[in-house]
Amino acid sequence: MLSERDDWLNLSLRIAAVRIHHQLRFRDGLTYSISMDYQPISATRAHHAVWTASLPEHGAAVQRGFVEALEEMARTGPTPEEFDEARRDMTRSHADPDWATGYLDRAAHNELIGYAARGPEDSERELESMTAERCAATMTAALQTSLLMIPEGGVHPEGWHGYPAFSSTALRGRRYRATAQRYPWSKKMPELIVSDEGVSWVSPSGNTVTVSYADCAVAAVYPSGDIHLIGEDGFVVWIRAGEWRNGDRAAVSVRNALPDDRTVVLPAR
Repeated sequence: MLSERDDWLNLSLRIAAVRIHHQLRFRDGLTYSISMDYQPISATRAHHAVWTASLPEHGAAVQRGFVEALEEMARTGPTPEEFDEARRDMTRSHADPDWATGYLDRAAHNELIGYAARGPEDSERELESMTAERCAATMTAALQTSLLMIPEGGVHPEGWHGYPAFSSTALRGRRYRATAQRYPWSKKMPELIVSDEGVSWVSPSGNTVTVSYADCAVAAVYPSGDIHLIGEDGFVVWIRAGEWRNGDRAAVSVRNALPDDRTVVLPAR
């Protein structure tokens, strides 16, 4: 999920993760640990992830408890006791001599991306003024951006939308057969379709990944001639000439059609 960096979403997520840990490990014995990741992606935005694992037979119960804890945080925010524990944790962390090393690393990163980093005293003062309502609103907003990844065959929870694994259509154009498929009657392999509108990769079963030039977020052209197309919808197509019969011709066609303002030509090392 995504958040504004000044929203302090990580506070709500950490407290939710503690709740999940207590319920799913210590009370129900269904999982072992809860993991989290926080990545600032700009001066204003951050990407968050939280995840856990279980045996297949416990998957539905773990998923249910996991999602319910996040949704509960969005409704009510942390309790006064959870706020008190978060404040004690921050104070203990700032008093640890090893904390300064990590702080310097984060401060350098923030300097590079133009974010005004807080000092420890500023962070402690802001945490002191944090409210349950603010945390609940932050989690509510973040959940609107979230993607839920579940094992194949898992229960699709109510209120969550499916994320497409493949594109809905394939483009019409010149087809290129995989070099691993020696003859037309050999075992069917993926195909590459290059058209004036973009590129489609088609699996033997007919599943398709398409990136159109109009919706291409960025195209990276490597010294080897390989081309990496990334669509605005998140779909990705790699064009490696050696994987396709007449693949050099396919790569040249794509290279000539790429929008200049979204193409990055990588230098040789």
